[in-house]
Amino acid sequence: MAMHPSTASSSDLPFVFGSYAGNVDQEVSAPKVVEAGATGDRSVLDESLIQLATSAVRAVDHAEGACVSLVVGERPALLASTAPFVTQVSRLELELAEGPALVSARTMKTVLANSLDLDDRWPRLRTRVAPCAVFSALAVPLQSDGMIGVMTVYARDRRAFDQEDARLVDVLAVPTAVAIRNAQLFAHAEQLAAQLQAVVAGRGVVDRAIGIMMSRNGGSEERAAALLQQMCHRQNEDLAIMAQQIVDEAQGHAVSRYAQARVRPSTQPSQL
Repeated sequence: MAMHPSTASSSDLPFVFGSYAGNVDQEVSAPKVVEAGATGDRSVLDESLIQLATSAVRAVDHAEGACVSLVVGERPALLASTAPFVTQVSRLELELAEGPALVSARTMKTVLANSLDLDDRWPRLRTRVAPCAVFSALAVPLQSDGMIGVMTVYARDRRAFDQEDARLVDVLAVPTAVAIRNAQLFAHAEQLAAQLQAVVAGRGVVDRAIGIMMSRNGGSEERAAALLQQMCHRQNEDLAIMAQQIVDEAQGHAVSRYAQARVRPSTQPSQL
């Protein structure tokens, strides 16, 4: 079961990562599944995972489909799949809470199964997988600073995979894990940047509100800031929201005064 030499090069593996917008807290029994060839919105990470799974299918002899799963806790979720039959089998594993991918996720070891419908390790799965006519599976953990996912390759033939295939998928798992980890780090960095921008913007609004209160009531900046805090406490309101209300109110008054000044008729006698 040799590797296809024309399809196992690193050029098959994309290294362009975008923000990951999936919800990792969704129910694992009904994960979001992104399938190759399906229409709809996809993130850059979705596309990368599909391409990486497709690379595994091309590189492993007899492989007919593959999926990449992210791990939440000890269970896979959020599948990127190369074919509907792969999605079907993967969903069965998640529904029944047993199978190669789940064992790989828990043990962080490669799991080889060459007769899924006869395998005593997963008694419920073997009775349900027979109609799918998918009999071989090879699940490899994806690790990068800890367990982050599982890549599983499937075939309809029995005894389709061996230890050489397992070593090959182990090699492909490295860039896959890096892709997922980089996308997660990038998404986290974007989230932190957005939070920082919100803090900076909020601080600007607070400063403007304090300036408005100083112009209205006189006194020092410290006194105006203390009054603003007291207003927040009395009304049980967030500081930034209260400050924005003060700024909006001041802007509204200014606009109203400007409009009145423009429409007020002149009281000066006309010059003849």
